[in-house]
Order: sequence, then C-alpha cells, then structure tokens
Amino acid sequence: TIITIMMFKLSSISVGLLLPGVSPISTGNQYVPSAWTPLILLASRATLHVMAQEDSDYEAPEVSTIIAKPKPVSLFEDIPKKAKAGKSKGSKGGGESCVGGCSVDCLDFSLETTEVGGNGQSGNMFTVTALQDLEITSFAAHLDDYAFNATELDSVRVYTREGTYEGFEQNSSGWELIHDVLINDLDVDVDGYGNLTELEDFVEPVFICAGTNRSFFVYSDVGVYYTNGADEGSVFVADAAMEILEGVGLSDEFNNTGIFSPRVWNGEVRYNLL
Repeated sequence: TIITIMMFKLSSISVGLLLPGVSPISTGNQYVPSAWTPLILLASRATLHVMAQEDSDYEAPEVSTIIAKPKPVSLFEDIPKKAKAGKSKGSKGGGESCVGGCSVDCLDFSLETTEVGGNGQSGNMFTVTALQDLEITSFAAHLDDYAFNATELDSVRVYTREGTYEGFEQNSSGWELIHDVLINDLDVDVDGYGNLTELEDFVEPVFICAGTNRSFFVYSDVGVYYTNGADEGSVFVADAAMEILEGVGLSDEFNNTGIFSPRVWNGEVRYNLL
C-alpha cells in the first residue's frame, strides 16, 4: 500500500492531506503531529488538516466546519502547567442552603463569560465567588463541533467542590458529580463553535453562600472550547451576585490529565437569588 502525504506552506498557515491512520511526519523544526488542529474534516477516506503555527502555543481555528470525521484522541494541543499537590478537606456535595434574604425579583438570573473560543480541550475547571446567597440551577457550555457526531455514550459531566480546585486537577477526591447528560439526549441541538449549548437543569441546585467560593469542572467526551486567559484565579466577569474566575483547561477527566493555564471557561451560569 502506498501512502502519500502532501504539505505546502503559505505564510504561517500549512495544509496537509492525511490519509486515515497515518500520523504526520516531523522533520527538524517542521510541524509535529500534536500541533495539528483540524479545521475541515472531509468524508471518511481522507482528512484535510489546516493548522496555524504559533511560537509556543497552538490555538484552535476561529472557524470549524465538520462534514464527517473519525472520533479524535484529543482535539487541541496546549501547553500544560505543573499540577500542585493537594489534600482533600472533604465535600459538602452540592452545597448547603444559605439563609438568604431575597424577597423581590429573585429568579432566573444568568451570567455569561464569553463565546469567543480560540482554544479547547476536554474540559474546564473554574471557581465562582458568591457576592450574595444564591443557587446555581444550570449551565450552558461551548461544546466542540465534534458533538454533531456524538455517539450514544458521549456525555457532558459537571462536577463541583467547595473552595478552590487547585491541587485537585488530577485528583477526584472531594469532587461530586452533579450533572451527567448524554449529548444525544439534550432537548436542544448542539450549536457548535461560537455558540453556547444548554445543558438542562441540574437535578438539585448548587448553593453558594455570600463570601464563599465553589469550583466546577465541566467535562465533555467530545471536547469543549475555551479561551486563553490573562491570570488564573483573577475575576473574568462579575455581576452583583457572583464573580466567575479564570481557571484551567484539562485534557482528561482527573487521571494524568494535562493542565493548561490560564484558561477562561466559555459558558453561562443560570442562578436564583435566595
């Protein structure tokens, strides 16, 4: 069998035709296989890869159109940071109900980070700081376009824990799974790149009392888009009730995951005041 790989370079954009099951060849300072980011995936016999070369990081394309594809091992290549060791202090699960004090206009609030994308992996960890007593009822997330071809077992899972996620990026201790929905069972269509997809209401709301923090891990079997940040742990967006902080991207679900920082979760938090 003769396998042919064709590549050419135009400024900083390279295009290669890669047949199924064949990895790109790396020579000298040319492109390494992990640096390839799919832009257009043709039907099953061959894959056309368009990738942007950066000095130290490889970003997702601004447009991603999928016609047909095999399921990828990973969606993007990112530069990991070193994980910090952490010890579990236990978890109160979805949080304990706060005293509250809201009596008028208390329901159906939302706070969105961004839909810009630009990078991505398997999931995001981020922290929410409550400025008022509140309950989080659902998320919308920026799912990868691979979700259009999700299998019957592909799902989106949301975990939570009290306080910070730092030290627990690779450790499931203290994390509680609060939402697990099959992508093909969502009541809405996956909207793809540049749009948020509703993940449906949590079975139970997550309570966060004023002045406290709670972290979340949004993981998808088909991947998520996120945005490069400026300072992990800094406030990215806020309203009168909460702050959403810059977090990290993850390449896997706890086990030996790559950690990419700082990364901004692309999504929307739906909540009620208490």
